[in-house]
Amino acid sequence: MEALKETATSLRIETGKEISRKSLFGRILYEIENLIENFNKKEIINEVEKSLLWKGEKVVLIDEKIEGTLIGINSLGGIRILTDNGIKDFYSGDITVRRAR
Repeated sequence: MEALKETATSLRIETGKEISRKSLFGRILYEIENLIENFNKKEIINEVEKSLLWKGEKVVLIDEKIEGTLIGINSLGGIRILTDNGIKDFYSGDITVRRAR
């Protein structure tokens, strides 16, 4: 607790002004609403796809025992793998992807 006392601060200390919590909370909610309204899922997916490790390469999903070519991510954020049985989407947080040999 002592360490916190040395680093803790407040908006009043930092700005030198008294700030209404109600007003601050309202502004934060307003900004969150704007971000949600202007959220461009397609743009984010395109950015993620640009830096997707092993895209276009043979991969193995260890837990699922699936092998195929990593082709990207879908509109829900799942990875897409082209297998011998077609394109499959995977969402599990425990999937381990390894480059196929």
